[in-house]
Amino acid sequence: MSKGVILTYNGTLEWNNAPGSAGGDWGTVELNNYIYGSNCDMPLLDPPADMVIGEGNVLTFTPDANAGSTTVYILLGENILMTINNFVSGTAVDFPVNGTFTIKARSITGSSDYLNSEMTAEGPQLIVAIPNQTITEVSNYCEEFRGVQGGQAGEITYSVETINNEIVVTIHNDVWRTGGVNIAGWRIGTTNISTLLEKVSPNNTGSTQVFRIKEGISIPKGTQISYVSGGGADWEWGTASWLNAGTPIANYVYGSICGELPDPVVFDEITPSTNGNGICWTVNEAVLSEIDKFEVWKKEPASASHGGDLDFVRHSTIERPFMVDGFEVEGSTFCYDFSSKLLRAGEVEVEAYVVAFIDDVEYQSETIGNVPMIPTGILTPSVGKDAVKTQYFTIDGRQITEPVMGGIYLVKKTYEDGSVVTEKVFRK
Repeated sequence: MSKGVILTYNGTLEWNNAPGSAGGDWGTVELNNYIYGSNCDMPLLDPPADMVIGEGNVLTFTPDANAGSTTVYILLGENILMTINNFVSGTAVDFPVNGTFTIKARSITGSSDYLNSEMTAEGPQLIVAIPNQTITEVSNYCEEFRGVQGGQAGEITYSVETINNEIVVTIHNDVWRTGGVNIAGWRIGTTNISTLLEKVSPNNTGSTQVFRIKEGISIPKGTQISYVSGGGADWEWGTASWLNAGTPIANYVYGSICGELPDPVVFDEITPSTNGNGICWTVNEAVLSEIDKFEVWKKEPASASHGGDLDFVRHSTIERPFMVDGFEVEGSTFCYDFSSKLLRAGEVEVEAYVVAFIDDVEYQSETIGNVPMIPTGILTPSVGKDAVKTQYFTIDGRQITEPVMGGIYLVKKTYEDGSVVTEKVFRK
């Protein structure tokens, strides 16, 4: 090995407290920047001098002229929370949590003539006060489903939320195995925040693991927190088996409490259709792709004889790809024409509402009344009317230009008066 090569060692060693002692200690031993070929009587660099924290938490200091670089440390009491290598005087100290901290530094050698300096004995105070942000969106990880890894089939459901200045991770259908969530996996941006937390929940007890923010620190509400997949997570699956898998959590919004977050806004508006005889509803585009089906409900007599009190009755169920008689789609606006079905005699106006389903959860629109109906009570026949638009669809809902022979298709015709008829045809 060439003389002057810089070596580092970071590992664990075990030793006895005293000669002949039966007990032992172990700990992490760090050897920073040993110069191969040097001996221990080399001079130490001087620590950085004249350290000052100015406006905007800009740190200035006078480095040792013989140093290769400067390392800055952020401390809470005697505990190092963050190490910043190759720090340049005149740079702002960026720390992602609130609190009052101490800044210390040491000079790092860049040659075989000097050893690293000692850490500065005193240092200026760093005060961080990041304002809380307004939480305007549902966190991605209030109810998240993850495919199980490790060769066993199934899913887990877990949530992340903030309760009493603690990060709470709950697995909902099984329990954490010994080890659970690794504290080293937590990040704010690219900053590892494991030194800011302490794990207070014992391993392998129930389904919840809790990480408390250390005293003297607060994470601003609205900060996005992640758990890197390399952190892994262990959980029990059944009585004897267990799994280990990377469990990435991307951008959990700190301060979110899942049970208090609002339901997504599904319906922006519901109105009578412009040509009468139906209703239209506009869906929030943010959830449009998640909707599985709609149900259209109309108030009508509950009895088969059409008598008695009126009540809401489900008129139609419209599942993806949203192709049924009398149904129109334009962007995020949907319309249903009641006149495409036989109406009850004497129906001139109705009350109606729509239900959307997202993952089997029902979201109901506001009820709309006085929707005008065709007074004859029957579907206006298409005989003698000219179609102004004809569309062809496969039975799975894909629109095509022209049917080919030997297949079954849906033919949708729109007439001059706005009525729509959809028929199933076989092309010979």
